[in-house]
Amino acid sequence: VVTTEFMGCKEMVSEATGILVPQKNPRRLAEAIYDISSRSLDSLQQMGMAGRKRVAELFTTKKQAIKLSALVEAAS
Repeated sequence: VVTTEFMGCKEMVSEATGILVPQKNPRRLAEAIYDISSRSLDSLQQMGMAGRKRVAELFTTKKQAIKLSALVEAAS
């Protein structure tokens, strides 16, 4: 994954799961795309598996419901 530092992307992407680049920085984005496209298939598969594991652990339905409940309560 190559993404910019936008909202939830910061929470989802780590060095093990992808490349996070600053917003509005097309040069860095191009460099990141080149970097990831030159990696081995094995490296990319490991990155994909790490990303899937990270999302499964950090973004469970229960955890998201707790966060949403806290937001609703704070707004009340």
